[in-house]
Amino acid sequence: MKVITLDARRWTDIAAFYADLLAALEAPEWHGTGLDALFDSMIGGDINGLEPPYRIEIDGASSMPREVEAHVALVAWIMASHTAWEAGQPAVSIVPKRR
Repeated sequence: MKVITLDARRWTDIAAFYADLLAALEAPEWHGTGLDALFDSMIGGDINGLEPPYRIEIDGASSMPREVEAHVALVAWIMASHTAWEAGQPAVSIVPKRR
C-alpha cells in the first residue's frame, strides 16, 4: 500500500488541508474542495492520478487548528467507513503519523 505523508504544520485553515491533499492525490485542477468531491474522487475513483489503495499519514497533526482537526477527523471517518477493504485494511485511510 502506498503511503502519502502530509505536513499539517502548514495548515492554517481547511483550504490549506485541501490544497496539500489534492496535490498529493494528483487531483485535476477542476477538483472541488469539500466532502462530496473527496468522496467522489477517493472512493469512486477514476478522477485522481493516485488511485487506492493508499494510506495518508499526517505529520504534525497536533499543530492543526481545531477547525482543521475536526474536518480532517470527519474526512478520515468517511474514508474509513466507505472504502473497499484490502487485506483487512481500508483501501483509503487517514491517520496521524506515528513516530
